[in-house]
Amino acid sequence: MWVQRIGKLVGRVDSSFHVDRSEIEARLQVSLPDDYFALATRFGEGAFCRFIFVHDGRADSGDGLLAMWHHLSATVGRGDAGGGGVLSPYLMFEPGEAGLIPWGGTELGDIYFWYATPGVDPSSWPVIAKASDGLDDTLENGMARFEVSASEFLWHVLADPEFTPFGIANSVGDIWFTSQPEIDSSDRV
Repeated sequence: MWVQRIGKLVGRVDSSFHVDRSEIEARLQVSLPDDYFALATRFGEGAFCRFIFVHDGRADSGDGLLAMWHHLSATVGRGDAGGGGVLSPYLMFEPGEAGLIPWGGTELGDIYFWYATPGVDPSSWPVIAKASDGLDDTLENGMARFEVSASEFLWHVLADPEFTPFGIANSVGDIWFTSQPEIDSSDRV
């Protein structure tokens, strides 16, 4: 339902992009939420308002979910849940262990995660959003937890004027989606 609402919001009715669901889930050793794959299949690689992105679902993509998970795991390690680390009070996901898996973010550095728990229905995983430095000092370590799916969270970011500090509805006029090939060609001016 939320993926369709986002499609209607941005005027993208039907698209079908390749996703490597079985390979991604095999490498992570966990099933991911269906709505993520619905987003990745519908929109592919690109950005909403050239600002907000969902990591694409290709296993070999440099901008894909696996690449971002590997990058963050290498950058911050598993983390230190109680020690005030960059992801505190959370840890990065490791196969077999609960933790954060990044699925999207913004050009300013906000990061959208699931709090993934192996053995728990992935459709019930909450979204954890980490604000970029200085965005909102009312959040604990810049992080907020939302008991919604990735697609519902994304819809609120795009369309809900009261969704602070992560929403953009008050900052932009029309909401649109640009595929990566369109972004690449417009950047080559």
